[in-house]
Amino acid sequence: MKHRLALARALLNEPSLLFLDEPTRSLDPLAAIGFRKALHELARQKGCTIFLVTHNLNEAIQLCDRIGVMVQGQLRVVTTPESLRRLVELREELSLSVGINSAEAAPEPGIEGEPWEKLLQELSEGEERGIGSRKGEPSFGGAEQLSVAPSIPPKVGKGGQETRSLANLLRAFHKALLFLRRDFLIQLSYRFAFILQLFGILFSTASFYFIAKLFGSATAPYLSNYGGDYFSFVLIGIAFVGYQGVALHSFSDAIRTGQVTGTLEAMLVTPTRLSTLLLSSSLWNFVLTSLRVVIYLLMGIFPFGANLRQANVLAALVILGLSIPAFSALGILSASFIMVFKRGDPINFLISSLSVLLGGVYYPVAVLPQWLQILARILPITYSLEAMRRALLLGDSLITLMGEIAALIAFAAVLWPLSLLAFHYAVRQAKQDGSLAQY
Repeated sequence: MKHRLALARALLNEPSLLFLDEPTRSLDPLAAIGFRKALHELARQKGCTIFLVTHNLNEAIQLCDRIGVMVQGQLRVVTTPESLRRLVELREELSLSVGINSAEAAPEPGIEGEPWEKLLQELSEGEERGIGSRKGEPSFGGAEQLSVAPSIPPKVGKGGQETRSLANLLRAFHKALLFLRRDFLIQLSYRFAFILQLFGILFSTASFYFIAKLFGSATAPYLSNYGGDYFSFVLIGIAFVGYQGVALHSFSDAIRTGQVTGTLEAMLVTPTRLSTLLLSSSLWNFVLTSLRVVIYLLMGIFPFGANLRQANVLAALVILGLSIPAFSALGILSASFIMVFKRGDPINFLISSLSVLLGGVYYPVAVLPQWLQILARILPITYSLEAMRRALLLGDSLITLMGEIAALIAFAAVLWPLSLLAFHYAVRQAKQDGSLAQY
């Protein structure tokens, strides 16, 4: 009854296209048969197209006019239900190969122990000969021309490998642009929220301006290495700490959203690399944060007179480019916890709290006790803000900032592979537990 009500709700607006994901997975066999019959009749009456995703071959044959077979996330063949049904009947039954670790590779369905590749090859040759002609079986023609992707790519030379690498890079770039476009359109539909963010930036900047007026020259001894102006000092801190916040939250939020909306499992079975999915899902947040930083700096300079006249913009951009990978590695570690434990993320909590306390966001690290200054040096935000302030407030060159640059490179070089390894392990663990779709 619950499935029928869900179907009725989906048909209320008379859609022309109906998407169904494993519609009978939780039903007993009799209920599944009844639901398929109701679905078929309603779809025919309403005249809508059904796009069905299922692991049940008989269900696909019963409901669909065209069937696409996917193996390990790649579409291998597109054919008619009749062609596939006849071949399966000739081979007696469709069985699953056993003994394969689901975390390492998806199980390959086979027919009497034969892998999918033989089935797909026979289907692809259906036009040239009857599929059943092998082993003396009766032949039947009429199979439509099929599109089959080879399972093992042919060997290519060095030039071919370079071409393939370039093609993969272009595909990854295209996918990133699609993610960026999607998130931009979502943001565009919430214009009022962006206006509220502008007011929030204005109020925050104004608040720290008046706090700086309250302190007056009392902070000058602690800020002599940064030009002596507290407002300019704290403006850079509150503006650029947003990059760490985005890095820590974007990846875990993307995973959490995928878990809640049910899209995570679908994304992870595609041929797209995990690193591409992670980076693309957070790309818009970094673009939006960059816009916020520019607005922070412009509001600080023009209404409130922040002194950035000596700014070395090139050095600041280099520091930013090195900081984002270091921050993002911590964010991917955070996403690994969300993937496995769903809630409760100690990395996000610890890094966010320690960065505000020790990273020099609101006050120089030099005011801290010596033992806390040592602890502050294990945080990438400490080096990032130190170098950013010296580049924007004092105009220091890249050579002068080489110590902070080396530290940020070291953080990225160590944390980035560790974070990706942790995330791969988390995904494998979630696959083994069958908890990808749980939240």
